[in-house]
Amino acid sequence: MSQENVELSKRVWNLFVAGDTAGVLNLLDPDIEVREPPVLPGARVFHGHAGWQEQLDKFEEAFTNFAYEPLERIDCGDQVISVIHATGTATSSGIPGAMTYAQLETWRDGKVVLLQYFANKDQALEAVGQSEHDAH
Repeated sequence: MSQENVELSKRVWNLFVAGDTAGVLNLLDPDIEVREPPVLPGARVFHGHAGWQEQLDKFEEAFTNFAYEPLERIDCGDQVISVIHATGTATSSGIPGAMTYAQLETWRDGKVVLLQYFANKDQALEAVGQSEHDAH
């Protein structure tokens, strides 16, 4: 089942990058929970498809000219860690920037039920009880 989750994770990303929101939502549980990075001041938790969209809209208000590059996927059974390199331009300042972050997807019955963002891969691995050494 875990390799299937990795393949589903790749599919979600391909749909997301292609701008196919309906396709992405098809792979998100209607009651999905989306958690912003715990290190973010005022980190919030969003619920359901509307919450996922709200979280995305909030991010798109702050940044433009997005480009995402998945660097790595780590199979953690019912969970998949994706390490993503993102570039964009801050709307407030016009300054371009780049960052690498991790997201942890928890899959159940072919849908993401929990999506957690982390500042880096180590934090995501810690959340699933693994270390960098365990992931290889």
